[in-house]
Amino acid sequence: MAWKQQHKKRPAGQKRKTYAASLPESGGPLLAGQVSRWAGVMLEAGLAAIALLLLLVIWIAGGQLPIPVPALCGAVGVLWAAGAGYLPFFCHSCRFALGEGYIEFTSGIFFQIRRRMSIGAVTAVSELRAPLSNLTGTRSLYLSAMGGGLLLPFLKAGDAEAVEGYILLRMGKAAGNG
Repeated sequence: MAWKQQHKKRPAGQKRKTYAASLPESGGPLLAGQVSRWAGVMLEAGLAAIALLLLLVIWIAGGQLPIPVPALCGAVGVLWAAGAGYLPFFCHSCRFALGEGYIEFTSGIFFQIRRRMSIGAVTAVSELRAPLSNLTGTRSLYLSAMGGGLLLPFLKAGDAEAVEGYILLRMGKAAGNG
């Protein structure tokens, strides 16, 4: 029921609510956050499905494999456990910050990777929705620029709308439309 209330159709003539106009104009980050907690759950479910598929292939192949079946099952189990232990920490380390003239995405546990893009360089904003995005309330944004791009994966829907609205507002001002 809550999903239906969240996704009601807007009456004709009513514009989409923009969050960009309500962001503060200060020197620090205007908006900062991290990926949705559902990102880890979705990635772990995918990893579990791949592990089960591999176990099914091993079971179907029976004794016709050159490697003993218990060794293969053990390897699949170890890989799944390692991935299931690593993914939540990785998803927790993914953060973004929207500043006055930049957007930044930081990720990594052992090796921190920081990607920063000038908002003035952004030429297009693409919203990516995975098959389960509506149920989990996540969106991914891809920001295109000359010579590169920046992917902001699994943002909460409100954060994605705020980032997209702010960047489009700045793109409109740069083009002389606002």
